[in-house]
Amino acid sequence: MIDKDIFEGIGLGEPQVADKIGAEAKIEIKDNLPDRNVIKIRLYTKDAMRLLKSEKTTYGKGKTNFVPGLDWFDTKVNDLVNSARNDDPFADQMLKDLESNVVLLRENIETESLKVREELKNLFAYNEATLVLNAHSHCAEVEVFFNHKLTSAVFWLVKEVDKMLYFVYQAEKHNLISSSVAKTYRNDAKRTVRNTLRTVNNWKHTAITRKDIALGTKRVAKAFELNSKVTLTREVLLLEERADCAPYISTRSHDQLEPDVKKALLKLVEGDAEKMHEAEALKQTS
Repeated sequence: MIDKDIFEGIGLGEPQVADKIGAEAKIEIKDNLPDRNVIKIRLYTKDAMRLLKSEKTTYGKGKTNFVPGLDWFDTKVNDLVNSARNDDPFADQMLKDLESNVVLLRENIETESLKVREELKNLFAYNEATLVLNAHSHCAEVEVFFNHKLTSAVFWLVKEVDKMLYFVYQAEKHNLISSSVAKTYRNDAKRTVRNTLRTVNNWKHTAITRKDIALGTKRVAKAFELNSKVTLTREVLLLEERADCAPYISTRSHDQLEPDVKKALLKLVEGDAEKMHEAEALKQTS
């Protein structure tokens, strides 16, 4: 017998028969679609702001030029990630290359940013002056949402560009650098980011898989032809290396190759290496 006195004062009400020992557990779960999380951030230069959205410009007699932005890039990365999930080694390689390139570019931009900032500090310190920046000196406050981790990495690269170009603007304004040097900084930074965004176009969707390559199916030659701008490395092909942003491969357990597929791929890789050594030796003797 359950002593109902123990429930008094704690809002549980009268004990029911179902509360007795041996009753079946009851669990109710209500699904909820979570709200999207957005990043809210200030940008201090219009050049950085223009890197966020793609646009079409018109010139000449009705000619158009497409300028890529992060919105376009995020859409392209979606196809790339889905193909990598389906075991496309070229998609895996492109993710790896893009990720490595973004890390390197951000380090380079950060180095340049610190360099200009240090020169500004030295200028004002030498002249016993202080640069007072207004709290609202930003040119825009933006909210962004991206579907993919790789796009977020490029976004932080854009923010690093924004910081560097703001220091460049201050350096030009206070006669530390010439207008032509400042213009070079701006153009080089924008070109570098946009060329990185365009790199995603080097990959072409072919629905190829590592198993196709191992078995030498008819689609293999076409896949290599269409993806000639993507250098497929041994490590990526054999799943020894993958990008941090790469998804799990849906057809593989723990992203592991089947023994027969791995054996066939190793044979292909070793055969290609031998051909390269022979070609190199022939080149040296000629």
